[in-house]
Amino acid sequence: MAIIINLDSTLETASVSIAKDGLILMQQSNTVQKEHAAFLHSSIKNMLVKLNISINNICDEGSLFCPMIDARRMEVYTALYNKNLEEIITPHAEIINEQFCATFLKNNKVIFLGNGIEKFKNIASSTNATFQQYLKITEAINLLSYDKFCGENFADIVTSSPLYTKEFYNL
Repeated sequence: MAIIINLDSTLETASVSIAKDGLILMQQSNTVQKEHAAFLHSSIKNMLVKLNISINNICDEGSLFCPMIDARRMEVYTALYNKNLEEIITPHAEIINEQFCATFLKNNKVIFLGNGIEKFKNIASSTNATFQQYLKITEAINLLSYDKFCGENFADIVTSSPLYTKEFYNL
């Protein structure tokens, strides 16, 4: 039995779900971005109480997926994955133009998702491009975390760090 808390606070809406053996038992979301930190803690606590779970118990459409997070101007943070979520192109910052993903769009259906798709949606001409603004992120994170759990693929919380795809400069 696996009980997993799934968290996402990467975009405008934060979400939390508690899942058991890959099935979501309860989920909550918050659309006020500046309240994400407080929301996550209280939501987890409230859901655990409602589900009567102790914290001690917590241990194709298309062939390619292209998440896009708005990075201002005509730039996005993006990557490319196959339908098994295996990395095709590593996460990176990209300036969007008409040629973005052209090689992959020639022979593949590509689902573009996230809050950065509007930049490419207006200039994309391929019929193989599909745009999905709202991904069911809670469900997706649940499936990914359960798959990692079953494969005993755990991150070391002490040594793990965020993936920064672009260097920051101090002036």
